[in-house]
Amino acid sequence: MSTHFDEPQKFLVSAVDGYPLDASAWISQSETFFTKRPVVIINPATSVHSRYYNHFANYLYANGFDVVTYDYRGIGNSRPNTLRGFDASWIDWGTQDFEGILRFVATKFCGQPIHVVAHSVGGFLVGLAESNHLVSRVFTMGAQFAYWKDYARPRRLAMFWRWWVFPRQPPRLARRYPSGCCS
Repeated sequence: MSTHFDEPQKFLVSAVDGYPLDASAWISQSETFFTKRPVVIINPATSVHSRYYNHFANYLYANGFDVVTYDYRGIGNSRPNTLRGFDASWIDWGTQDFEGILRFVATKFCGQPIHVVAHSVGGFLVGLAESNHLVSRVFTMGAQFAYWKDYARPRRLAMFWRWWVFPRQPPRLARRYPSGCCS
């Protein structure tokens, strides 16, 4: 494997509602007559900046894929100057942000198969996008649903505390919960 790192193209993509999303793309300038390179959209985990996936995106690019990464609204370079009064949820990330990226990719990479690599919440967002029928393959990593009753009986109480009680305490103490939940 090459240790050379290709720099992505940087640009803004409009979410469905017009919100500007910071995006990067690794795009091949060559195309064979018989095959079109698949394009991979990387859906990040909650609060993870898209740059975290740059090395992986470069690996995919070096191995025959065009790649698009982006930050959800309120995260990374798609974050406004202040989050005070900013209203966004994971539903927006799927119905507005991922849908906007998906529409952009379907237009920009016309005719190329669209794949999604989704980390954590990114796996759920695919199901929220109206145009998800355009996606030919999805690979998820850690796209669990944190429902405590789905765990085996001996672990349920611990999972209830881990997923529902403990995570809500630090934001409550700080009097700030970005998703608006539990405020």
